[in-house]
Amino acid sequence: MRGIALKLRLVILIVGILGTLSESTHAASCRGIARNVALSGVSDQEIEHEFKKPQNTFCYLNILPIYRNHPNFRRLAYDPARKGVTPQTIREAMAGIEAIRRGLIQKPIMRGPEEVEFYDGVGSPWDIKAPRSPRPGEKRKFEVKDVADSILWKLHSQVVNGITNRIEPVKIILDRTYMDDADRRALWIYLRAHASTADIERIFELHLEEPRHVSGTGPLQQYGPSRN
Repeated sequence: MRGIALKLRLVILIVGILGTLSESTHAASCRGIARNVALSGVSDQEIEHEFKKPQNTFCYLNILPIYRNHPNFRRLAYDPARKGVTPQTIREAMAGIEAIRRGLIQKPIMRGPEEVEFYDGVGSPWDIKAPRSPRPGEKRKFEVKDVADSILWKLHSQVVNGITNRIEPVKIILDRTYMDDADRRALWIYLRAHASTADIERIFELHLEEPRHVSGTGPLQQYGPSRN
């Protein structure tokens, strides 16, 4: 009970600090911080239970040790907004770890509120976009405008910094693992035509490492084509 009371006091204190924000942004930010504080109370046992779900176990066993063995991998894969782990949140955790490996994001990172995937080491908010090209045989098309507009919308949104409590623009990790070359080129042409230079500078592109011994069944292959 004492621990819960301390968490509630922390949330109340943060709400007071954010009093100068607009009402809508204020409400969204406070909800996000409250969720993030609540995540600290999620036990390792609860997260372990999530990883025992068949679809999560399959993904977990078929990713490379550079991701799976990261000391914070499981907590990064647990999404407080979804209150659980899914194949999508596992891929998000992989993208976050890959961004750390490439020096694109300041560590340590932790799960953020509903509006974004992660906070970095200085509290800045980051979101992950992982567009997927159609797999062979799929009838759907890669809708460049829809994908790009989703990225632009997120770039133009603002989220409270997890440390300073100041509102700041969101940075994007663009995971290109699931796009083919043609769709990737089309996406960047659209983005450069519709985004400012400042917006483009907040998009950080990467590609996940893939297990070469898995053919068409791993957590990356089953969600679409990729290119080196």
